[in-house]
Amino acid sequence: MTSCTIHRTSRIDRAKEELAASAESVLEELRARPEKERARLFADLFARLLGESAPTELHTHRQSVLGDAERSRTEGIASISSALWRRLIELEGLDAQRADVLAEVLGALIEAPAVLSYFEFEASAHGLSNAARILAEALDARFPGFVETRARLPITRDVLEGAGLDLSGLQVQFHSTGHLRRLAPRSAGRGAPTLELDSEPGRGRYGQTGKRGGYGFLVSERYEAGHASGTFCSPWHDGEEYQNAKPWLVWVLECASEIAKVS
Repeated sequence: MTSCTIHRTSRIDRAKEELAASAESVLEELRARPEKERARLFADLFARLLGESAPTELHTHRQSVLGDAERSRTEGIASISSALWRRLIELEGLDAQRADVLAEVLGALIEAPAVLSYFEFEASAHGLSNAARILAEALDARFPGFVETRARLPITRDVLEGAGLDLSGLQVQFHSTGHLRRLAPRSAGRGAPTLELDSEPGRGRYGQTGKRGGYGFLVSERYEAGHASGTFCSPWHDGEEYQNAKPWLVWVLECASEIAKVS
């Protein structure tokens, strides 16, 4: 067994241990207050995530998170599911079974395309694209057409702010549909980064000129059909062209993050 395999195995075990510890906390609360609905919903979530290794006692308290519980309760479950997803990818503990559970829960409780896109952006920023792929495959298996739907996700103000983007220092314009039209720094000069999106989600342009390390550069990029393609010019790159496959919202948020740095 290689050191890499040992390292990954230890992380998977750690993920299982953390899930089991969380499940035990839920059980302690249920022993004290067995009627508490929120705790019974959590019991169901952790029983799903732990699978065959879930304590028998956990199953006796379960109330389906996909049933008719009050909306205020399920919103809490959705939030915890999101936090669990982030923690599992940190621990490299997101296997196909756990991804399927989270896909079912998140897809049922929240607008799935937007949720996964946020996760993809976070995963991409941390070099965890494989975790995003696993969850994407699980969501698409449970919700046919999901991948196609998220590729046409409108970029609304709620989507931008929900992803943690501070719009206060930016010029923001929207199409009449509420989909983002233009994003740029509020007070930057000529050559500042600018993002312009077509009226139909899934297509747009990004451009920027500036200096890095004392040398000028130019970026001109176009997004369509799930790919970002463009040209990069600098003293060492004479119109170098590139093309990368990238999820729609991941591309938008990466561009928006660059713009926010200048504002």
